[in-house]
Amino acid sequence: MFQTTWEGLGWSMFTLELQDQVRPAFLGAAVAVGAVILLLFVLKKHGWKVCAIAVYLGALCLSGFLAVDICMRGFTDLAVLLELFVSFLVVGGVEKDRLQGIQGLEQARQLRNGYSGSVRDAQSSNPNDLGRILGEIEQRGLQKEVDHAVDALLTMNIVTKELQVVIARLGGGRLGNASVWSTALFSSSCCFFVFQCVQVYRYRIYDEEPPASHWALFGVAIFEAVAWPLVFLLLPVERKAFGQRGLPLLLILFPGLIGLWPGFSFDATAHFGIIPVILVIAILGPARASRIPILGPALVRVMFGRMPCKR
Repeated sequence: MFQTTWEGLGWSMFTLELQDQVRPAFLGAAVAVGAVILLLFVLKKHGWKVCAIAVYLGALCLSGFLAVDICMRGFTDLAVLLELFVSFLVVGGVEKDRLQGIQGLEQARQLRNGYSGSVRDAQSSNPNDLGRILGEIEQRGLQKEVDHAVDALLTMNIVTKELQVVIARLGGGRLGNASVWSTALFSSSCCFFVFQCVQVYRYRIYDEEPPASHWALFGVAIFEAVAWPLVFLLLPVERKAFGQRGLPLLLILFPGLIGLWPGFSFDATAHFGIIPVILVIAILGPARASRIPILGPALVRVMFGRMPCKR
């Protein structure tokens, strides 16, 4: 009897140690590796072997965290199932972003190959076709427009009518890549909006007699959680890239996520301020945003990773 009790006590201490040390260690390692991956993505080092290793190492650390959670809570626990689902989306999205980044860099390299900055110096396997095309461009006086379009293609990896309007409205200048959007970032943002919706219900509705303002907050949170993925997925690719650049505004809410900004003011700021701004940015797109008086052009340049003033 004494031995059984002692063994049970030892197992309880072991599980507490897992919960208090091993679990946070796995999570901390996953976050640290994620920061390294983010840095490599920003530096456009998607093709480095260390980037692939970091993705796999991050997935391994996250798997360790989830394995401990499953042992502690069981596989049928709702929180564990949610963690598994979110982890699957994020890890799969990060790997997709890495492969997409490699493809984008290769396409950009091929576009820049042999280009000297002017369509006059273009090369072709068929000299007759090249002469005819260049002659038509010069005859119509479109050389500058074509040069601007090619320059935009080299920096943005895509040229659409909307982006051409934006470039013309901004008076030229190079903008950032508008051809890709992050699957991992989109998945994470959707999960965050749903999480916020659940948190509002749990702390503002469930255990109290909520006033009208709390019900309004909950309604707005539900609307945002549903509207964001629907709006985003219906956007053309250049608007997806532009709209997603508004998501870093969520970092303003970070103090509230770690307990430094409690209370109704945090939820109100999130759902009546930050998240609606993100939705509006995505809906407007770069062309409409550039029409905003005074601030519009600077906003578009910043959203595409450039200085607010023309360069």
